[in-house]
Amino acid sequence: MDYGNPPAPFIVRDATEADMAARQALYAHNVLQGPASSEEPPPTLAEMLERRRIVLGMGIPYLVADVGGVIAGYSY
Repeated sequence: MDYGNPPAPFIVRDATEADMAARQALYAHNVLQGPASSEEPPPTLAEMLERRRIVLGMGIPYLVADVGGVIAGYSY
């Protein structure tokens, strides 16, 4: 860890449809490379958009962590 440089500032904000391609890419990487998901194959962008629609329809927040315009994480 480099303690000489502060971490890049980030904000947590509501995810938009425009964020979903980056969000899908992050999740696809986790599905393919990590042990945290049992989904195979990774969901498509269309599936992720539908999941977001359903979550928002239930009144649940769908969030992203934005680091200088790059989506670095997500939560819902």
